[in-house]
Amino acid sequence: MEIKQVNDASPERIFINFKAVDATTITLGMAICYLGGIAADVASADGIQATASTVARSITFAGIAAANVAVNGTGRAQCWGQCDSILLSQETDKTIGPVGALIAGPAGGMISSTLQNVSTVLYKYVMPTVTTNISSSLPYGKGFVRAI
Repeated sequence: MEIKQVNDASPERIFINFKAVDATTITLGMAICYLGGIAADVASADGIQATASTVARSITFAGIAAANVAVNGTGRAQCWGQCDSILLSQETDKTIGPVGALIAGPAGGMISSTLQNVSTVLYKYVMPTVTTNISSSLPYGKGFVRAI
């Protein structure tokens, strides 16, 4: 775990390490989940194995990938603080916001723009800090990550 110290220009951010064990690369901004926690999963042997998130795995939501991570590679995910690159779902002509609204749990590695209350995403959520209009194939937004 890496905790970047608070300063005047940047709020505190916390990062965790993970090993990508998915069949495909985990890209910058994707939501990730640890292995284990659902019946179909085998528990992680080293405690840091993770995949791009799915609805079924949202109970083990770990954070937002801080960079591209190849299959069986290791990387960092942001689990707390302001995140500038959150990959949003590819829903045409949707707007993420308003600022401070809760974003639903991860699906397919991307955060869905469907708003839900906190209890349905198990208190692990991302709140938008800017309003983002989705009009491109891989839209990114900014938000506050709370996955610890």
